[in-house]
Amino acid sequence: MTHHTLVLASSLGLGLSLAAGCDSDPPSTDTTATGSDTDATTDATTGETTTGETTTTGETTPGDTTTSTTDDSADSSSGGEDPCLSCDPNAMCVADACVCNEGFEGDGTTCTDVDECDGANDCADDATCTNIDGGYECACDRGFVGDGFTCEPAESCGDDPCDANAECSDDEGIECVCNDGWQGDGFTCADINECAASPCDPNASCSNNDGSFDCTCNMDFVGDGLTCTGALEYFDTCAVPEVCASGLCIGAPYDHCSELCNQAVPDDCPNVGAAGFCVPIGMGDFACVGDLDTGLDGDAEILSPGDSIIRTLSPLSDVDLHHLEVGMGDYLLLVTPDPDDDIQVDVFDGIGQLISVLDTGGPGEVEGTTLSSGAPLVAFAVVRNVGMSTGSYTISFTVAP
Repeated sequence: MTHHTLVLASSLGLGLSLAAGCDSDPPSTDTTATGSDTDATTDATTGETTTGETTTTGETTPGDTTTSTTDDSADSSSGGEDPCLSCDPNAMCVADACVCNEGFEGDGTTCTDVDECDGANDCADDATCTNIDGGYECACDRGFVGDGFTCEPAESCGDDPCDANAECSDDEGIECVCNDGWQGDGFTCADINECAASPCDPNASCSNNDGSFDCTCNMDFVGDGLTCTGALEYFDTCAVPEVCASGLCIGAPYDHCSELCNQAVPDDCPNVGAAGFCVPIGMGDFACVGDLDTGLDGDAEILSPGDSIIRTLSPLSDVDLHHLEVGMGDYLLLVTPDPDDDIQVDVFDGIGQLISVLDTGGPGEVEGTTLSSGAPLVAFAVVRNVGMSTGSYTISFTVAP
């Protein structure tokens, strides 16, 4: 048997938190009859052309050398470039000048739309004007009927006087009332931004939509958005208690969600759906830390100085957790297995931190250590089977000689 002396720190340093088009002049046409170096003249009365002794009448005869030519160029009557070619698509050409069409303004080569709704128009007072290219449109306002140039008050709900998001009643005159989620006089209704009033849970996001809103719980939370609770379970990493289903987040060195436990009950953490060690967290409370899984075999015990008990490790994967009530001074922990069994003893301090692993040899070897403390605290001894057989062991805890 090999003895180890371990010093247990009494400081429990756990962090905790709860929980148009363009017209142009036709081009001129010159007709010229040409012969053998002889000037050609055209009789304006008969339309006949005389070239020397040869006469043409628009007919072709064998050996005739007369040619007729037509000039189809795009020149204007003045002989220059056609000015109509420079007109804006929304202009027309008048007497070789570009003039913007009605509803447009400019110099003809560039024309822009006139916004009649921002100036003179014939819409009724109870109508809305909509500008369009080269003109405008009028439509009667909600609560009125007509062609937009003449509008009269609606006389019944059949005239569809109300906003699309309102209910109409005409029992005693027309009454329009905006639907839930909308506001206005009923003839015009606007969506209410419910998110401005923060209707969702603090741990949810709000999305406004037409006539309503949606709440969605944030990551690590579950619920309908109006109420959200933590979704993380025991041993899930946490930074704030709200994300834990239990509302309890243990700080460094663990930083995981936890459950409250009772240290007066040996190995109580499996009883509360957790694992690990039940350690003090302040204000007289205790919580589970770590992920040691010991099961629920009932072998755990609280040992005071002078106590000695016999327990069985079965099956091979069995693990037993015992509480050690350490006072001021030195204490001896001895664990003796059956001769054919091989065990390992892990010792943890009062906040569940591993301080020693006792495994000196093979089957039948006694594992032991001395624990020293300057203040009363609870330490933990974990006995596990590391051999190929199951059997019993004796664990004793005494004042060191």
